[in-house]
Amino acid sequence: MSQRHDLEKQFARVTERVEQLRQWAARGPAEFRAVLDEAVADLLSTVEELHASDEERVAQNHRLASAGQAVETERRRYLDLFAFAPDGYVVTDAYGLIQESNEAAVSLLGSPATRLVGLPLRAFVATPYTDVIHELLLGLPSGGRSPEREIRVLPAAGEAVPVAVTATVMRDDEGRTTTVRWLLRDVTERRRAAEALARSEAQARAFLETAPIGVVIVDEAGVIVSANAHLETILGYGAGVLEGRRLEELLPERLRSRHAAHRTEYFSAPRSRPMGIDLDLVGRRADGGEVPIDVSLSFVDTPDGRRGIAFVSDVTHRRQAERRQRAEFAVTNALLEAPTIQDAVARVVRAVCGDLGWDVGEFWLPERESGGLRWQGLWHGDRLDPTVLANAGRDLVSRPGFGFVGRTWEHHAPLWLSDITSHAEFVRRDAAVALGFHSALGVLIRNNDRIGVLLFFSREPRRPDDELLRIMEDIGRRVGTYIEHQRAQDELAHQREALVRTEKLAALGTLTAGLAHELNNPLGIISSRIELMLLESQDNTLPARVVEDLGVIHRNIQRVTRLGQALRAFSRQAPHENAPVRLNALVDETALLIRKTFSTENIEVVTTLDEALPLISGDASALQQVLLNLITNAREAMRGGGTIRVETTTLTDAPPRVRVVVADTGEGIPADVLPRIFDPFYTTKATGTGLGLAVSYGIVQDHKGSIEVQSKPGRGTTFVLTFPAMAPEH
Repeated sequence: MSQRHDLEKQFARVTERVEQLRQWAARGPAEFRAVLDEAVADLLSTVEELHASDEERVAQNHRLASAGQAVETERRRYLDLFAFAPDGYVVTDAYGLIQESNEAAVSLLGSPATRLVGLPLRAFVATPYTDVIHELLLGLPSGGRSPEREIRVLPAAGEAVPVAVTATVMRDDEGRTTTVRWLLRDVTERRRAAEALARSEAQARAFLETAPIGVVIVDEAGVIVSANAHLETILGYGAGVLEGRRLEELLPERLRSRHAAHRTEYFSAPRSRPMGIDLDLVGRRADGGEVPIDVSLSFVDTPDGRRGIAFVSDVTHRRQAERRQRAEFAVTNALLEAPTIQDAVARVVRAVCGDLGWDVGEFWLPERESGGLRWQGLWHGDRLDPTVLANAGRDLVSRPGFGFVGRTWEHHAPLWLSDITSHAEFVRRDAAVALGFHSALGVLIRNNDRIGVLLFFSREPRRPDDELLRIMEDIGRRVGTYIEHQRAQDELAHQREALVRTEKLAALGTLTAGLAHELNNPLGIISSRIELMLLESQDNTLPARVVEDLGVIHRNIQRVTRLGQALRAFSRQAPHENAPVRLNALVDETALLIRKTFSTENIEVVTTLDEALPLISGDASALQQVLLNLITNAREAMRGGGTIRVETTTLTDAPPRVRVVVADTGEGIPADVLPRIFDPFYTTKATGTGLGLAVSYGIVQDHKGSIEVQSKPGRGTTFVLTFPAMAPEH
C-alpha cells in the first residue's frame, strides 16, 4: 500500500510540473508552444497508461488472493470429507502399503491411524479374499476404477466384516503408479437388508401362490410378468404357462382391442380400483370357455418400470346367487302385482328365463275331460322364435307318468333333463332339437295338491344344480299357493256376486209377483170384453175401422199378458215339485224340438252326452226352459249359420256333480255387456224383454246349481251349467 501511495504522490508531482511547463510555454513563440504541447500530451498519456496498468495489477492481486482462499477452503473440505466420510478410505503405494487412512477405515480395521501406516492392506483381509487385493492391484487401468468386489476384513480384534471394495489408481506423467486409493464400505447392513429382502420376496411369493384370489402382474406393454396358481386354476392353465403372454389373451376375442386401449389409459394415469363396482367382466379360459370375474387394480413403480397388478376373483357362484335372488324377487313381485293367474304365470316364467338363464318356459294345467295335462302357453326371449315348439304342444295332452311333463307331475319334485336328444320319451324332441335345445327342467306347481307344471328349456347343456332345484321347487310352491289363493278369491267373488244377484232377483221377484198379480185380473177382464166385441163384430154391426182397432188392442193385451206370465215365471211364484230328472233325455227332447227348424237356418245342433250321467233332482219343465233359452240365444247370435254344441259330463269331485255345456260359434258377447247379461230387464235385442237369462239364472239357483259364461267377440259363447248329482239308489 505504501508503494502505491508513493507512486500516486509522484504522479501528482509530474502532473504539477507539466502544468507549470504549459504556463511557461504560453509566454514563448508559437512554434515552441506547439512542440511543447505535443510533448506534454504524450507525457500525460504515458502517465495515464502507467496509472491504469498499476490499477490492473492491484485487481489481479486481489483475484489471486481470493482464488487462494477458495483453494484452501476446498482443501480443508476434502480433508474433512476424507477424515469423516462414513465409508473407509485408505491410500496405499503401488505395493499396497498403507500411507493414509480416514476415521472410518481406522474403525473398520481396528487399529489407530499411526499404526496402520506402512502395513500391507491385505494383512487385514481374510485369507480367502487376499487374492482379490492382489488382482485389483495388478489389473487396474491407468486412471481407472475397479469394479466393486466383496471381501471379508479382519479387524485387529473381532469377527470378519463383509466389505465392498473398489480401487482407483493414480499415476505420474510417465505412467508409474504413485498411489492407490481404496474405498472400503461395510456392507453388513446391506447384506442383512438383502437377506431380509430375499426372505420378504420368498414370503411374498408364497403368499402370492397360496392366496385365495387370482393375481396377475403385467408391464406397461401388457406382458404378463407373474401369475399365481389360483389365477391359473380359475382360467384352467398349467403352472408357469401364463408368464410372458399378453394379458389380452386372457379375455374373449370381442373384448381384446377395447381392453388394450383401457390398459394404455390406465398406465398413463394409474389409480387403485376396488372390486365390486358393478362391472360385468369375463375372462377366457384355456379351453375357450368364459368365466365371470371381478377385478381390482393397483400399481407399483419398480426399477424395471411401472407394473400393473390385477386381483381376480371367480364370481360364478356369486353371480348365480345374485341372479337367483333377482329371480326370487321378480317372482314375488309378479305374484303380488299380477291381476290374473295367466298373467302371474307369464311374469314368473319371464323372470325365471331372464335371471336364471333359460330360453323358453311353458305352462301346463290338468284337464278334467281327458285326465291329462294340457299346454296353456309359452314365453321366451326376444331372439328366439319357438313357434315350432308351440305348435307341437298346443294340441298335446300329456298323461300323468308319461313324457317329461307327465313324469314331472308324478315325480312331485323338479325334474332335470340334461340332454333332450338322448331321451326318446321326450315327445317333442324333434321340435326341441330344431330349436337347438339341450336341457330341460320340469317344475311341479303345487300347494296342498298338485296344480300344474312349469317346463323350461335351455340351448346350453346344463348339469343338475341342487341349489337351483331347491329354488325352483320353492317357486313352484309359491306359484301354487298364489293359484290356490287366486282361485279361492275368484270363487269368493263369484259367490259374492251370485249372492248379490240372488238378493236383487229375490227383491225384484217379490215386486214383479205382486205386479203380475195386480195386472192379471184387469188384463183378463179387458181381454174377455174385447174378445166378445170381436165375436159380435162378425155380424157386421161394427164399422171395419173399429174392428181393426179392437184387433190391435187385443194383440197388445195378449203381449202384456205374456209379459205378466214372464214376470210370474221370473218371480217363480208358480208351484212346482222336484223329481228325478234325466238331463240326457231332456237334452235329446229339446234338440228334437228345435233341430228341424234350426236346420233351415243352416244351424247344426250337436249333442255329446255322458251315458253314465247320474240323475239330478229338479223340475224338468223349468230346466227345459233354461235349455231352450240358451239355445235360442245361441241361434240369434248366429245369423249366418253355425254350430251349437250341447254336452253333458260327470264331475267326479266330492260331492259328485253334473255339468251341461251349451256352446255356439256365434259372434260372442262384448266384454262390457258380459257382466250384465243376467240382470233383469237388460237386453241388447230390439224386441226382447230382458228376462230370459234372468229367469234361467233363477231356475238354476233354485236347483242349487251354478251357471257361468265364457265369451270373446268373434269366437262364440259358452254357458256352463253345474248341478249336484243325486246319490245313486242301492
